[in-house]
Amino acid sequence: MWREFSTIVLRKLGKPNYEAPKAYRPIALICTLAKLFTAIIAENITRLVEKEQLLPENYYGGRPGRMTTDAVHVLVKKIKSAWRKGRMVSVLFLDMEGAFPNAVTDQLLHNLRKLRIPEAYIKVIRLILEGRRTRLRFDHFISDPIWINNGIGQGDPLSMVLYILYNTDLLDIALSPEEESLGFVDNAMIMAEGKNTKETLNIITDFIERDDGGFSWSIAHNSKFKIDKLALVHFSKWNTDELNPGPAAPTLRLEERLIKTVSSYKYLGIHLDSKLNWSIQMQKAISKATAWILLFQRLTRPSSGMSPKHMRQLYLSVVVPKMTYGLDTWYTPPRKEIGKKRNTGSVRALKEFQKLQRIATLAITGTLHTSPTDLLDLHAGLLPMDLLLKKICHRSSVRLCTLPSSNPASRQLNRYM
Repeated sequence: MWREFSTIVLRKLGKPNYEAPKAYRPIALICTLAKLFTAIIAENITRLVEKEQLLPENYYGGRPGRMTTDAVHVLVKKIKSAWRKGRMVSVLFLDMEGAFPNAVTDQLLHNLRKLRIPEAYIKVIRLILEGRRTRLRFDHFISDPIWINNGIGQGDPLSMVLYILYNTDLLDIALSPEEESLGFVDNAMIMAEGKNTKETLNIITDFIERDDGGFSWSIAHNSKFKIDKLALVHFSKWNTDELNPGPAAPTLRLEERLIKTVSSYKYLGIHLDSKLNWSIQMQKAISKATAWILLFQRLTRPSSGMSPKHMRQLYLSVVVPKMTYGLDTWYTPPRKEIGKKRNTGSVRALKEFQKLQRIATLAITGTLHTSPTDLLDLHAGLLPMDLLLKKICHRSSVRLCTLPSSNPASRQLNRYM
């Protein structure tokens, strides 16, 4: 009965048409004992993989001690390092179709043996993945049992570590210092460094189309790239037209289809623009923070609202993390340099966040709208916004600096083990 489970079909938010199957996400729900058993197996395999350093250093998803912002920091470091050498970086953001459901069981077991995972675990994983049956649940509909021949059940405690070990080969394709790949579960990218876009596009094309390249990996692992959703960004301090003299700028074509070139791309919830000035990310962060603050404000009613104590707790535990997601990647605390009259850094973002926290403190304390901001922060028990943002950025920078470069997850791993 451990091989029988339910698949809950959930709608993906923000899709324009829910008649298409791709607008839904299947989540596997297994029985409690099976979930406990697979969680123990997943913890043991994760500890073994991290202790023996079996995964590439450029894999950041689903691993202890690694966050989404770590992957963005690595990408930014790569880009700015190339800029200091007078070069540019082109990044192709990959999108895999049906990552978890399309995983091939035999290929997964082959990868586990190649990484020298103990045979006892491999046998257990084979028994878990073979001969499974599921029932689709959608609204009030329950389907008949469906036999599952391949795939990894998305939502299973074991699914994350298995998929990490399944697609790790994609990050080992790079052969030269000019090309590099970066992975975060089913979000991957190809980075190419060169003098101009023509050189970087040739590197990306070779990475994808050579015999042991990206297309060969996708065929062997049944992980087809969504060509229409691939995006290319040229990160350069200069205008790309100046780097490519000629009648027309070079373009990237894969499978005889033109890959769209964009000036910014949303990667792991953070908007990366070609100049790394973070203007789009700042606008999106302020817009999201405004929406959360307005929702927060609706909870404070004189007769039936939440207490100030609970409102403060809600603000710090829910609203602030939503407002400051990925803050350490794009926010620079304002400061006044010697000999200059104006502050440098994210001055506008700080002013907008201060306005939003003022709305929150008014809702928490219930005082007059003409009350001074510093007095509101004091009575609400909150740090001033400039100090709060500095604290968040400092905490993230300390965490990154204290992690050894050879194994970024070692500190958390010691606690995890």
